[in-house]
Amino acid sequence: MYRSSLAAAALLALGARAVLVKGGHLPGERVSDLLATADTTEVFESPRVETRHTHGTGCTLASAIAAGLAQGMGVRDAVIRARNYVLMAMASAPGYGRGHGPLNHAVTVDPARLAALSLHALVVGLFTDWTRDTELFAPEVDTRALIDPLFRGLVRDWPDDPDQPAV
Repeated sequence: MYRSSLAAAALLALGARAVLVKGGHLPGERVSDLLATADTTEVFESPRVETRHTHGTGCTLASAIAAGLAQGMGVRDAVIRARNYVLMAMASAPGYGRGHGPLNHAVTVDPARLAALSLHALVVGLFTDWTRDTELFAPEVDTRALIDPLFRGLVRDWPDDPDQPAV
């Protein structure tokens, strides 16, 4: 970790507010990543996932961290969530190719939830068109207010706003 600490210190000295030095390409049964800021340094360790499907792990990790930061997470929490995501994506890789294949970037996607959200969008659209065409309800009636409770009762963890992507 000494060399990782030196690299982190050098990048912090250049003006970075936080640095994550990955250790995935280093030998060993455990992977150690070093997160450094001006105030603290923390090492995150996990067992190495034995797989040849590691193509894109760095880009995926960086993108997942950036997504967490954009969602308002702190740096440490974004790194923890991103590391867990990459570990799960590696462990469930689809096995494509003969070399270093891709990760399973859809590891956190819930197919049943996607199907329910798609069905919801279809039902809202059809019902809205039908009620407008038949003039069954006044134009100010929110047809979603009629439909959403049905889905909330049918789908576990139904979002408050189904038009917003799940975190």
